[in-house]
Amino acid sequence: MSKLALFVVNKSLPISAALVSGILYRYIGFENILLLGTSLFFVALVIFALVKYQELDKVEATKQPGVFAYLIGHKWLLILGLVLYIPFIG
Repeated sequence: MSKLALFVVNKSLPISAALVSGILYRYIGFENILLLGTSLFFVALVIFALVKYQELDKVEATKQPGVFAYLIGHKWLLILGLVLYIPFIG
C-alpha cells in the first residue's frame, strides 16, 4: 500500500488544504490546477444559472445609510478595521 493510501486510511491525521494542494501540484502540475479551478468555476456558474428562485412574500426595502455614514457613526468598527490591516502594511 502506498504512503498516500496509508495516510488517507489513518483518520487520526488531519487532511489540510496544503496537503491536498501539494498532492495535486506534484501529480497534475500547476497549469492543470489552474485549468481545474477555471473549469470548476464555470461548472458552478452553470449550476447557479440553472437555479430558479421566486420570492414568496414581497418585502419593502427601507432606506439605509451608506457605508461611510455607518462607519462614521460606529467609529470603533472603523478603528478596529484599520488596526487589523496594520500587519499587512508592514
